[in-house]
Amino acid sequence: MVMAVGTAASRVTGQVRTILLAAALGTTGLAANAYQAGSTIPQVIFTLVSGGIFNAVLVPQIVRTLKAKDAEDRLNKLITFAIILLAGVTILVAALTPLLIRLYVHAGSDMLALSTSFTFWCVPQIFFYGLYTVIGQILAAKDHFGTYAWSSVGANVISCIGFTIFIVLFGRSSHQPLGYWTPGKMALTAGTWTLGVAFQALILFVPLFRIGIHYRPSWGIRGIGLRSMGSVAAWSLGIVVAGQISNIVNTRVLTSIPEKAAAAQHLSQFDVAGNASYQNAYTIYILPYSLIAVSVATAVFPKIAQSIAEHNIDAARGDRANPYATCG
Repeated sequence: MVMAVGTAASRVTGQVRTILLAAALGTTGLAANAYQAGSTIPQVIFTLVSGGIFNAVLVPQIVRTLKAKDAEDRLNKLITFAIILLAGVTILVAALTPLLIRLYVHAGSDMLALSTSFTFWCVPQIFFYGLYTVIGQILAAKDHFGTYAWSSVGANVISCIGFTIFIVLFGRSSHQPLGYWTPGKMALTAGTWTLGVAFQALILFVPLFRIGIHYRPSWGIRGIGLRSMGSVAAWSLGIVVAGQISNIVNTRVLTSIPEKAAAAQHLSQFDVAGNASYQNAYTIYILPYSLIAVSVATAVFPKIAQSIAEHNIDAARGDRANPYATCG
């Protein structure tokens, strides 16, 4: 219930953010489509590198670690390893951003340039989304869901403040050319969203300290279970890669539609729906899944992992078959 209510609040504030985004950048045209492409790419990379691996293998390993006598030291090593991995991936993606943009965006030079700029502002989100996942899963394994569920509300509020200030200062900017988008305007749109994601991750250290886990950088990989995580991580990454191929196809098609349709029918590209319209619709479509499936899975998965760690297969089977009773 805590996860469901927190997720609902997050989705409501997320819809407010989407409304403000549409008010500021519009739902069609150069800025709207470029912003959606720039903000989507870091999330896709996070899903590939962190989401599939961390969610599949991290919770069972955390559950095992919490039972060890030196649990805090092992958790410190695990968090430090994750931070180094995430920082490395974030830096690599930043360096490869111009190439990644050409993979995801199939459009003219203005769209490529603006999408690249928005992506640079959003790339740090990879690090903070990953950190949010790691710390959040530790809290979930310790049955502390409150801040984990509600921290994304803070991220949305911070982004909403940025869009509101942008609208007050500059008004609706959907029909503006490439030269209009200065670093200050990008900071208020993409920059505040990244700031919100950073808040979402860093605030989780507060409940982590409250449950008695005081993180201090600890170097070394011995004892954190990398060997046991390897095979599962590889399969998980493969599954996620296969699923994300469709994102590349969708984004390439949707970013190219406005220019091609406008040229063929002698219309303005602002009259043709593209990537931004699709992403806005998708936030509504995915809402039931987020409220129900994500909430239940987040609450039940640590219990299943704990049963497996204790070799209690009957309990794990029961939790999997009847997750709602487990949550109750």
